[in-house]
Amino acid sequence: MQEKIIYIDTVLNDSDFIKNMLKKIISYSINRFIENDELQYFYKAANVVVLPFNKVENSGSVILAMGFKKTVIAPKMGVLQKRLKKQNDFLYEDNKLQDKMEFAYKERELLIEYGEKNFNALKENS
Repeated sequence: MQEKIIYIDTVLNDSDFIKNMLKKIISYSINRFIENDELQYFYKAANVVVLPFNKVENSGSVILAMGFKKTVIAPKMGVLQKRLKKQNDFLYEDNKLQDKMEFAYKERELLIEYGEKNFNALKENS
């Protein structure tokens, strides 16, 4: 599996961790609005979707990622805990985002399995 990353929020902009992770993976920086009809290309290209929310009430990004059979790294909070219950290993608490990203990189063979679980959970709840 070729490692790719598609989305890291600006919260992580210049951290040393991100710089080191980007040395290990292929990444693309896009600094423009991504049109709805383009989103599919980013989700299809990703191995994992990282959504470092500070607070969340609902997330279309999570639902989209699940629909594209992607594992989501996100905080263990609110609706995300229930929505992503099939992939709890990739939800983080407090300031443990870096740990979960490292886990995803080290255990990348799990990403397809958890992505499938997310997709099936989405189908079950439709």
